Amino acid sequence: MSPVAVVLPGRAYPATMPALSSVTDVVADHGYDVRAVEWSMDAVPEGPAGFIVARLLEAAHDGVDLLVAKSLGTWASAHAAQHGVPAVWVTPVLTQPAVAGGIRAGAAPQLVLAGLADPFHDAEVAAGLGCDLVELPGADHALSRTGDGVVAPDILWALADATHDFLGRLAWQG
Repeated sequence: MSPVAVVLPGRAYPATMPALSSVTDVVADHGYDVRAVEWSMDAVPEGPAGFIVARLLEAAHDGVDLLVAKSLGTWASAHAAQHGVPAVWVTPVLTQPAVAGGIRAGAAPQLVLAGLADPFHDAEVAAGLGCDLVELPGADHALSRTGDGVVAPDILWALADATHDFLGRLAWQG
């Protein structure tokens, strides 16, 4: 049976968008059964962690072996830490102490992929998370350097390469 990876998108950034898709394609190539959560919302829900974890549990009621989350989805960080789930955090909301604290508390391997021009990124906080970290100069919250959501090929390659290297070190792949 294949290991299960759950993908938690951003508020307005589904798993099919370029930056997240480049990560999930690599996850699938590594043999994971990828389960992408979908939602549509105009604003961040009250109690975002509870909302996100509920969607995670719906997608993987039989367990999760890897969590991939972007932005709003990174509110699942405390849950991942509590359950020892490895994770790839794409543009985590490090300006929220609950998100940063969840990542910091995680003992399982974790990878953070972030843009240095992202207003939700804090480079000082990121440096103290104790996980693999890739910070992309000039990239915003959509990991675009142009402000229009277009992600340059070199950024997509950087995301894919970092994810490939990270997954290659996870124990299940021996």
